[in-house]
Amino acid sequence: MSMHPGQHGLRRGFTLLEAVLALSVLASILVVTLQLRAQSITTSRSISAHQRLQRDTDAILDSLEASTLDLPTVDDQSQVRTWTGEHLGAVFTLTATPVLVTNPLHGADGTPRTDQIMMFRYELAYREQTVTFLGAH
Repeated sequence: MSMHPGQHGLRRGFTLLEAVLALSVLASILVVTLQLRAQSITTSRSISAHQRLQRDTDAILDSLEASTLDLPTVDDQSQVRTWTGEHLGAVFTLTATPVLVTNPLHGADGTPRTDQIMMFRYELAYREQTVTFLGAH
């Protein structure tokens, strides 16, 4: 550190310790920023994959509602219906199992209705995922 006459105690520049500390702080901030960026990319990809699966599932179910799927195989004893097919290059299996469920309208307005109604429990296996829901068909 050089001092000029008349500048008692004034320094010029940074000491080595100050420079190392500043670089350490900057490196820490950079590491945290890169970790957050990597996490956001992973989350974004996961959300995109989930949305793509949801769109594909909706398209298959729309085909079921529009009766554009091939005819199902039906188990005569259990009445389970099974559709198989391909959507966007991936095989799917859709199974409809008849189930009795409590009638949600039973006694709601005082009108006599049956206690239970027949519905189907649908199970769609597509792209290593399984979606289950109730529906009438």
